Amino acid sequence: MVKDIFMESNIEEKIFVLYNFSKEEKVLFLQEFQSLKYDTKTAVILALVAGFVGGQFFYLGRYVAGILCLIFSFTFIPMFIGFIHAFMLPKTVKTMNKKNAEEIAMRIIMRRKNQKKQKSSAASAPAQQVIIREIVKIPCPYCSTLVENTSSNCPNCGGVTR
Repeated sequence: MVKDIFMESNIEEKIFVLYNFSKEEKVLFLQEFQSLKYDTKTAVILALVAGFVGGQFFYLGRYVAGILCLIFSFTFIPMFIGFIHAFMLPKTVKTMNKKNAEEIAMRIIMRRKNQKKQKSSAASAPAQQVIIREIVKIPCPYCSTLVENTSSNCPNCGGVTR
């Protein structure tokens, strides 16, 4: 029974099947998801051991609740909250992990759509000719302002450059 509490369904595989990820997208998803994934065992242990100061709340990123537990730690109320919360944490962690996985998947799907748009617009656009023009500037003999060598008069003083 204790083992069942710590078991999580494989969210990653469900996301892969649901959104039909390529190998590259799977690797990208797993890299990002592993950095954001919460561990159920860690959360439950923190609730039981450090629940009196809100350790589980800090771990899950709920800083306001953690600070409130710290403030009221002298009343032992957070200790009871931590004990009760330990039994509710597996479902909470699973929900938070699922939410994080869906957000990551949406970012990958948006990236895929943007790449398709770029490919289709690049394929449909005619080839553009790029003309590079080199401009040589020479100093004006009267005011030393740099003037294009094709110009006959200085735009600054009006002097003849040739």
